[in-house]
Amino acid sequence: MKQGSWKAMYAKTEEEFDKQIQKTKKECDGYGYAECVEWSKQEAQNKFELMQQSLHGVDND
Repeated sequence: MKQGSWKAMYAKTEEEFDKQIQKTKKECDGYGYAECVEWSKQEAQNKFELMQQSLHGVDND
């Protein structure tokens, strides 16, 4: 991802930029990027809920 984004940043044309971005996205998808994003979102939601419970003294029992 890092290498692909640098290649895109230094692309000489918009077409070359778009092509590199699409290639990088496809590679990231192949590495399971979407699953990592979903996991991170769920973890953030869990943390938020725990913080809210802590701040408001809510007990889930």
